[in-house]
Amino acid sequence: MPFIGQPGRDFHRAKADFTKGDDRGAARQIRIAAAIMKLEAGRHNAANKQGLLTQANALDTLADKVEKKQVSSVNDLDRAFAKADLALARHYHLMAKAAMAAGNHRSTGTWLEAAAGSISDAADWSGRKLAAGESATLKGVHDLGSKMASGATWSGDQVKNGVSYLGAEIDKF
Repeated sequence: MPFIGQPGRDFHRAKADFTKGDDRGAARQIRIAAAIMKLEAGRHNAANKQGLLTQANALDTLADKVEKKQVSSVNDLDRAFAKADLALARHYHLMAKAAMAAGNHRSTGTWLEAAAGSISDAADWSGRKLAAGESATLKGVHDLGSKMASGATWSGDQVKNGVSYLGAEIDKF
């Protein structure tokens, strides 16, 4: 779980480097994010393995194009980062469901929190504005995940609703 959130930080660094004209730096950050996604795909229980690998390979291709100055628009980065975050959200969502089924509440919380964050990031990268209700519900799921991960009190219905909501949001994208 130490890599949760790291691809997002790499995406932001890549975009900043790209906008400054540092194509090599941007490509390096994109490759780091791709490598982390490959590590996530390599987990023995990664249910979205193929989705993660597909997006990691797309990021590697993008990094090559950026380094060769074949990408002229930051929108190309944004679209790729949105797709990658969506793959991560799906992965984290499936990990939350597996942890919940195994009765591992703290892990369920960590994965819920990660999935909510990745959905939010995917929306930001894609330029999709979440409706006020969607945004509030997503924040609620994120907060629930944080609560579970810390060992605070929560209800089974809250978790079921949160997991269900995340799945529906991922499917919307």
